[in-house]
Amino acid sequence: MDFILSFSASLFLSIVSIPLLMRASGFLRLVDAPNEDRKLHTVAIPRTGGFGIVIGVFFSLSFWLKPEGYLLSLLVSSAIIVLFGLLDDRFDLHFSWKFLGQVAAVLVLLSGGVVIDVVPLLGLNAAPVWISCPLSFFFILGSINAVNLTDGLDGLAAGVILLSLGLIAVLAYQINSEAIVLVALAVMGGLLGFLRYNTFPARVFMGDTGSQFLGLITVSLAILVSQDESSAISPALPLLILGLPILDTLMVMVIRRVKGHSIFRPDNNHIHYQLTQMGFQHYEAVAVLYALQAVLVSMAWYFRYAVDLVVLFNYLLFSMIVVGSIGVIRITEWRVRSNTPSLEIKNRRNNWLRNFHWLHRYSSTLLEVALAAFICVTPFFVSHSIADIGNLSLGVALASSVLWLCFRKGNAMVTRVIFHSASILLMYSLLTSTENHPDFDRVIDSALVAILLVLFLAVRLTRKELFRLDTQDYLVMFIICAVPFLPFGGANDLDIGRFTLRLSVLLYGCEYLLSKDPKNNVLLKASAIASTVLWAVLD
Repeated sequence: MDFILSFSASLFLSIVSIPLLMRASGFLRLVDAPNEDRKLHTVAIPRTGGFGIVIGVFFSLSFWLKPEGYLLSLLVSSAIIVLFGLLDDRFDLHFSWKFLGQVAAVLVLLSGGVVIDVVPLLGLNAAPVWISCPLSFFFILGSINAVNLTDGLDGLAAGVILLSLGLIAVLAYQINSEAIVLVALAVMGGLLGFLRYNTFPARVFMGDTGSQFLGLITVSLAILVSQDESSAISPALPLLILGLPILDTLMVMVIRRVKGHSIFRPDNNHIHYQLTQMGFQHYEAVAVLYALQAVLVSMAWYFRYAVDLVVLFNYLLFSMIVVGSIGVIRITEWRVRSNTPSLEIKNRRNNWLRNFHWLHRYSSTLLEVALAAFICVTPFFVSHSIADIGNLSLGVALASSVLWLCFRKGNAMVTRVIFHSASILLMYSLLTSTENHPDFDRVIDSALVAILLVLFLAVRLTRKELFRLDTQDYLVMFIICAVPFLPFGGANDLDIGRFTLRLSVLLYGCEYLLSKDPKNNVLLKASAIASTVLWAVLD
């Protein structure tokens, strides 16, 4: 239960807080202006997304995580890295100040026990302090900067880390490390909320606040899950989990040194820049890097119990293939395409479906009615919940009603808060319900599949690019669909995979309707409040 609540709270808070922070970015002076040749965007974009992720994660963990031992040091070091990240995003700090903040955060981690005690290739016994501490320091510090440097395309760093954290959560669950699972899922929830606004073309960036925070959290959890005494996981596995950012950073440093430049000098030699120079469009380059990270994560899963030498050999082989391929392509000057596809081809839709005029005209209305009917009718057929959610439902209903009264003119964010709250409550209640008819889950899933089909048709029939499924959405769907097939089973007898898959259908449906008409959404708000009232009465 705590896993689902932590994930949901972080997801919800990041979705809600990021738009508010975007509006305040001018006042806060947290804006990324396109004033460098290396930057691919052409307009000023808020870089408050990282702070939105942090808000969701910290608020979520404050309820469900007991800060003690290495967890306390992880939270304190995260606060330090976030503080210096915010200062850098605001004042564009000199590298020495950024480095000072990173060193302080890493030292706090080391003092709290986040250390590589069992060093790869040195046996199963703890290595001497004079080996383990320096190795841990430089690996953590390097990983933070590697993730920071990876944040060069819309959704790239967030998607790569999302895949890494997904694997960490599974590994931690296998070794019964609930605290690590809790932290990983909370950060994943924040990232999913952020990706909703970081789709190409991005409306918000995570900035150094987000990228350094993600680097610190991910490398820390990777070390903890691979150094657990009760686990047979290879201590070399963090190299695969963070393999793509590490490879990219090392490759760039070697190129700079060969050219006689400083290894800290910014340039266009990162893998994502080179992919765009080969002719890949922005989203295509991101998709390629997602695929490479997926390969590394799959390798990490497959070789999780292998000896260190096998893990290191396979990472070296992967790196040689990637770097060698890039080198051959640069030498041969191969390009994906000679010119950019026309806007007409890019925005093409299925004209055959548009022949059904009624479908084009009423698809959005049909989707809205289907969502409203689902969340209002379902409570009548659900048996008593394991958890007593009656009082919670009543509180959500009252808060939603007050919020609606305060913003009567119609506000997309208000609708999002009200509907998302009701959807999370509904999915959690379904998950904890008891003594349902054996065919009940099948009926619920069939209804959601029907809603998903209507959503697909509505997206296909949209004439303008108000809403589209792209690489970030495919990444999210891939993770959601993969969860039921992983050895999660049920956490505390709860099916996390079914919860996330069902919830995603409702949230994506809501987001589509808001993209079509952000102000005229009375039915969504009314049905959401009615659903929470029904839960309060019927539970």
